[in-house]
Amino acid sequence: MSEFAIEIDSIQKKYKEQHALKGVSFRVRQGSVFGLLGPNGAGKTSLVRILMGFSKQTEGNFRLFGLSFSPHLRKKIGYLPEKISIPGFLTGEEFLSFCGKLAGMRSPSIQKKSKNLLEKTGIADVASKKVAGYSKGMLQRLGLASALIGDPELLILDEPGSGLDPKGYIDFRETLVEENKTKGTTVLLNSHRLLEVEKVCYEIGILNLGTLAAIGPLESLKEGKNRILVKVESMTSELDSYVRKISSELKIVENQIEFLPENEIDPRKIPAELVNLGANILRYERITESLEEVFLRVTGGSNE
Repeated sequence: MSEFAIEIDSIQKKYKEQHALKGVSFRVRQGSVFGLLGPNGAGKTSLVRILMGFSKQTEGNFRLFGLSFSPHLRKKIGYLPEKISIPGFLTGEEFLSFCGKLAGMRSPSIQKKSKNLLEKTGIADVASKKVAGYSKGMLQRLGLASALIGDPELLILDEPGSGLDPKGYIDFRETLVEENKTKGTTVLLNSHRLLEVEKVCYEIGILNLGTLAAIGPLESLKEGKNRILVKVESMTSELDSYVRKISSELKIVENQIEFLPENEIDPRKIPAELVNLGANILRYERITESLEEVFLRVTGGSNE
């Protein structure tokens, strides 16, 4: 068994003359929560559809759990599409029962698991009502329950926060974390909610214009462009000259300096250099980027 739940190798997807994906490659370890980010039109949904077998890549290949895609593998996957469509004449309970049967479960197990998931996703009180009367948020909660009913090894969620209010998204996040920690479920989360992705994902991949613009552990990406804040007892011309020489961005207000070191500069050596120049350092802080700042730096634009 492969240590990777997802292995993507040089995937390309072309629609007529437009390239949605241009040779994307990355791997997601089993048991990881992986966030897939990118502006609208970056290729995220195209990639998700390929992984689910709904669309065929133009070039390249991918493997799930070390195996080429097949209908059998789909039973290992729980999937929540961006826009979920459920027949309005079904009740929530009936829909979950149907999904359980598709996953190969037996009726007693379906009933027990359905009850648990309906409570966990916060829609137990409307489970016996027709889906036609559900709000968009209720439909998303039911969709998440349907994705989880077969105890999937891999959970693929395409913009799962759509239609959820803040309380609904907190409930969703807690359910996601519980599934990952207690069962080791691998999660691929395609979302534009940067703050929420930052709270639940171990690793991040950022697509931009069909290419993989950045990938890595969340903390490593956030440390890529650390700003430094220094407060000294008194500012001297030597200190001013030094920080201007090593900085690509600089702001000095009285005896406080905030700057972004050039790439070749080792931030760990800066305090010693300042002391050698006679600085009495009152404060020294490395300011880690937020995921939003990383996203904007990598994509060069807004999250639209």
